[in-house]
Amino acid sequence: MEQKHLMRYFVEEQQTLHRAAAVYGSGLAMQLNLERNILGAPGQQSYIHLEIAMNKLNDIDELDFMGNKKFEQEYVKGFQQI
Repeated sequence: MEQKHLMRYFVEEQQTLHRAAAVYGSGLAMQLNLERNILGAPGQQSYIHLEIAMNKLNDIDELDFMGNKKFEQEYVKGFQQI
């Protein structure tokens, strides 16, 4: 589950960088990539600043409520409606 979660974030991040490069030029994409590499460097106690930079702070996904049956059922039900 963790690997699938990280892969989804990686794909979303790559799409964001490609979109930024297409709209604003490759300079912005390089700057965003550099900032995120610095903020995500190993050895940090918390990666909250990286989540803020990536605009992921308010995202709620399956890892936020794993083990809570009520939330898991609502999450699955929401996907079944789509």
